[in-house]
Amino acid sequence: MITTERFFGGIWAFWFLLLMISVFMLGVAPKIVFVPMAVATVMTFCWCVKCAYRSERFADYASLRLCFSLSVGPLFAFMLAMAITYKKVKMGGLQAVALSSLPLVLTAAACALAYRRKSKASTWVLRGDRVEVYGVEEKVNPWLLGGLSAGLSSVLYPLMKAYSESAASLVCALSLISLYLVFYHRNNLAALRALKERERREKRHYTFSDIEYVRALREASWLGRLFATRAKQ
Repeated sequence: MITTERFFGGIWAFWFLLLMISVFMLGVAPKIVFVPMAVATVMTFCWCVKCAYRSERFADYASLRLCFSLSVGPLFAFMLAMAITYKKVKMGGLQAVALSSLPLVLTAAACALAYRRKSKASTWVLRGDRVEVYGVEEKVNPWLLGGLSAGLSSVLYPLMKAYSESAASLVCALSLISLYLVFYHRNNLAALRALKERERREKRHYTFSDIEYVRALREASWLGRLFATRAKQ
């Protein structure tokens, strides 16, 4: 469920995850992925700054949180697949990237289908200019998730160097988990599309139900005061 609990942690955990994946990728195929991963890391950093300290639009925050949740599995699968195809099998650079990108492509295609579907089930309710989120909050600490991801990487990296078959099995497992997470978040993806379409029709932005809490967090943070700007509604 997408709420403002652990607001900053839920945002910056995404950037730290991508930074960690980028560092590990340098050890797998630096010449191939350095530029795109560096660009993705910088763009994600700017996106996190916008959502954490500048934007009061709920759709911006929800988009980032969903992207974080749905990109963990395919990114790890991509890293493992690159280690197999480029390091172990010694494929050519473009061929290795194309084959290793399959988990990312499959997850992106599933997200596109879920995003375009119409769903009557939604935990998002519009009240005035605010979005209220209902449901049971998952008690998952994003910083704990980032730590577990780092630990998982340190365990998987030597494993995938020694046992290609085990790494290939992990790629398949992570790909299946990624598709399941898309299914799990299908209603949130459909709700996000409906919210953005309504904003375009009405030429307005909807904000957080507890926007005062978000503003207080930003005012209490020196980074929040540094990047402070009044959101345009």
